[in-house]
Amino acid sequence: MDGKESLRIQTECIEKAQMSHQLILGMDDVAIRKGHTYNTGLHDLRGESFLDFIAGRITFSLSDPS
Repeated sequence: MDGKESLRIQTECIEKAQMSHQLILGMDDVAIRKGHTYNTGLHDLRGESFLDFIAGRITFSLSDPS
């Protein structure tokens, strides 16, 4: 996927999120250092705001509230 296609998809998702009356949650994994520790960022796509970081990027990390 090239940069233009990625931007088009991102713009489309944000537009759809802003029209929704529900929370639209975006998730993205982020490496602190390339190839090392990953964290998951949670974003409110409707309000275009960052919500929180969760340590790790596996399903268990996201489902465990502790």
